[in-house]
Amino acid sequence: MKKILIILVVLIVIALLLSQLLHKQQSLPAGILQITGPAGDEHTFTSFPDNQSLSLKTAKGDFQVVPVSAFLGRHINNENWQQLTFYSSDGAEITVKRTELPALYLTQISDSEKSYLRLIVPSDDFAQRWLKYINRIVLQ
Repeated sequence: MKKILIILVVLIVIALLLSQLLHKQQSLPAGILQITGPAGDEHTFTSFPDNQSLSLKTAKGDFQVVPVSAFLGRHINNENWQQLTFYSSDGAEITVKRTELPALYLTQISDSEKSYLRLIVPSDDFAQRWLKYINRIVLQ
């Protein structure tokens, strides 16, 4: 009985350590964002463009945001894409139409353990289309 209890405790400790390790892998360094254009070309941002930030009031609170269009650069005028897919490091994704681009924002959230990018859709009062841990945007 003692051996089983010891094995059980060791397994629980290993499971806790693995869950902490996986959780830390999900939080990327602040401001890391990869954009993949319609031709497959990639651009990586290593910082959040604070010089383009603005204040945004939503039903969920006040945020300092940057329009998603600020990250798209030369792709903004390219007619070869009709939708954007936002990918999260935790495996979630959301696809939006190009026509919604003016109403999409990214904000940088920092808490005690990590910093991450979050997609904000102000017209969605219930935040069902908001997405945490954004690390990639693909134009299609």
